[in-house]
Amino acid sequence: LLCLSSIIIPASVFAGNPDVAVVYFSLPENTTAFSSVDGLTSASLISEKGPGTTAFVAEAIESALEKMYQMDVPKMSISVRDKYEGNFDRVVARNHAEAASDAEPDLVNSSDFNAVVTAKTVFIGYPTWNMNIPRAVASFMKSVDWRGKRIAVFNTNDGYGAGRGVQSILSLAQGAQQLG
Repeated sequence: LLCLSSIIIPASVFAGNPDVAVVYFSLPENTTAFSSVDGLTSASLISEKGPGTTAFVAEAIESALEKMYQMDVPKMSISVRDKYEGNFDRVVARNHAEAASDAEPDLVNSSDFNAVVTAKTVFIGYPTWNMNIPRAVASFMKSVDWRGKRIAVFNTNDGYGAGRGVQSILSLAQGAQQLG
């Protein structure tokens, strides 16, 4: 049994087909260094030098799946080509501008891209930005043929919930079956 907050996925879902991958977007991996970090404006950071919260959860999911199936599980960070500036107000301003124009930031292909996009089951994680997904997640979602795949969405946020993020991911994952 794998439990992610309110998502409970029985191990039998993967029986005979542990073709699974984890993909996520995390701000610390997509920004220049923050000049200062505090608990009020940087809740998506575990620590100043550590991974973001979404990366931390992705790592936990990957580890649980690897233990469950005794195999390597591909994990990929969605990475933007043009990094966000390390100032929280500038990150927010850029995100609002990207969302207002439905921008699709250019992504940097990871060496795990093919393993992730060919997996039959994909765990997709994102932090809530402006009550939705970061536009980099939309760029990734549009780059994959989701027909016949299963997806499990996970989210990190500052306590206000997933917003429209799950619905946005599902609308971009045409033909996929949602788990959980």
